[in-house]
Amino acid sequence: MRSAWPRGVGLYGILGMLLVVAGGFLPWITHGTQSINAWGLEALPILPWFRSAGGPPIGPFLLVVLVLLVPYVTRRPLPAVVRLLVAAIAFNLAGGVIVTILHAGAGASLGIGVLLTLAGSVLVVVGDGGAAREARMADG
Repeated sequence: MRSAWPRGVGLYGILGMLLVVAGGFLPWITHGTQSINAWGLEALPILPWFRSAGGPPIGPFLLVVLVLLVPYVTRRPLPAVVRLLVAAIAFNLAGGVIVTILHAGAGASLGIGVLLTLAGSVLVVVGDGGAAREARMADG
């Protein structure tokens, strides 16, 4: 029996993709009654070698994870290195914000969005294992 999931994308990978995208719209940083999501945070200030204000928001970078939908259109597997790079982008952006907030303190706290994005990026990488196992079982 042929699997419904294209090779290289498993259920956990798709779930991870959804968590990354949804997490980008949920609060990443909260302070009192105010919060900000990935679309309001600038990407460049969280990089350790770039400490000036400005730059594009984090939100569009998180949408790169939508490349995981390509196998559904092409019916061809997505190379493992692509999945790893996609997950690394989300993981590093979320991790950078977490480290920045924990280091800065100042009453700000982590929001649920950054944690969902971090968890989703891990699922994107882990999700391949389930798809590969399903494909091996289907082949025989």
